[in-house]
Amino acid sequence: MYVKLCILLALTSYCAIAVEINEVFAWNHIEYNWPNDSIKSEALRLREYIPQNNVPLGLMRWKDKMFVTVPRWKSGVAATLNYVEIGKSKSPLLIPYPSWDMNLLLNRDILSDKSTDEALPIVSVMRVWVDACDRLWVLDNAKDNMLGGGPVVVQRSILIYDLKTDKLLRRYFLKNTDLQDTSFLGSIVVDVTPSTCDNAYAYIADLAGFSIIVYNMKENTSSKIKHLYFHPDPLSGEFIVGGIRTHWTDGVLGLTLSNLHTDNYRTLYFHALTSTTQFEVSTGVLQNSTRANDLRFFDDFRVTGQRGTKTQSTTSCFDEKTGVIFYAQVNKYGLAMWNTNTVLSQSTFELVVQNETLLEFPADIKIDEDRNIWMLTNKLPKFFYGEFDKVGANFRIVSISAKSILGGNE
Repeated sequence: MYVKLCILLALTSYCAIAVEINEVFAWNHIEYNWPNDSIKSEALRLREYIPQNNVPLGLMRWKDKMFVTVPRWKSGVAATLNYVEIGKSKSPLLIPYPSWDMNLLLNRDILSDKSTDEALPIVSVMRVWVDACDRLWVLDNAKDNMLGGGPVVVQRSILIYDLKTDKLLRRYFLKNTDLQDTSFLGSIVVDVTPSTCDNAYAYIADLAGFSIIVYNMKENTSSKIKHLYFHPDPLSGEFIVGGIRTHWTDGVLGLTLSNLHTDNYRTLYFHALTSTTQFEVSTGVLQNSTRANDLRFFDDFRVTGQRGTKTQSTTSCFDEKTGVIFYAQVNKYGLAMWNTNTVLSQSTFELVVQNETLLEFPADIKIDEDRNIWMLTNKLPKFFYGEFDKVGANFRIVSISAKSILGGNE
């Protein structure tokens, strides 16, 4: 379904344009591609699969695959890491990745055995990243029934898959010093180029531990960075979505990497979900944990600017051609943008798409090589505090062309 929206970009150089929202996928509830009906029936009987508890959250495209995560907020999630094929069905069955075995928690007797990484399941994934080397980076919170105080099933980890072979290349278990009792790993971005595949860095947002974890792939080690800018803003905690008013205290969540600068480092733009302020730091600072955690260098982390009232954002993505960052807008049911070549202010931060039906709680946003912006929306407050709609779509994946938004201003 296409919905045309006319957008008036006041106080900017952008012309009024029409943008098409392409509703690519839509589900009332999540179903899986089970090996057979008997296994599905048994999972339902044992309440290992409770359909209403399966809520998609993260996405990322690789070729004709769209990866879709389903965190284990509550018990009864059948598979946390999945994909669907683009262009084949509007409401497809989710296919567990890389296999059913890696997503099942039924046999917990083997979970203390770390003899092989593939013997341990993927437990609960919020968001994923596909890097420039055709690898899928999976961030596992490793906790079942997260809202109900469920157990940490295995140590929290990063899994890296070769997407050309679907083989697990590495599973790195985060150090105890990287984490806190409250840690909640919300998002991941990967800093690498096609010519430096062995020298990648991953940056992980711990939204409840108020920290960023840096993983050095070459050295196979990690470190935790703490900073006051990773905390929530108590004045920005109100969310009103789908008729539900709530207050959240989530810290750093949105991470966005710029293009490489002449010093071979990037800028990491970051923001807390509970905030309307944008911050930034050089990845050269993050890769030196001693300096990054030294208060004498507090100002290495900078305030980029203020986005304006009710501009709380889950995640964001960077258009490499123009330097524009696109933001998922929770309270405004929309998509916003800021050109990093300008000073960030309320007048340069622009709401460019708004739709209360298609964009009710945009939980994740990514941009692909063709410069299509992908957004997953899931009405999450209804899951936490109310109930999903009995009919119609509760979960959607939509695409919007960055070219159609930017027009002739690229």
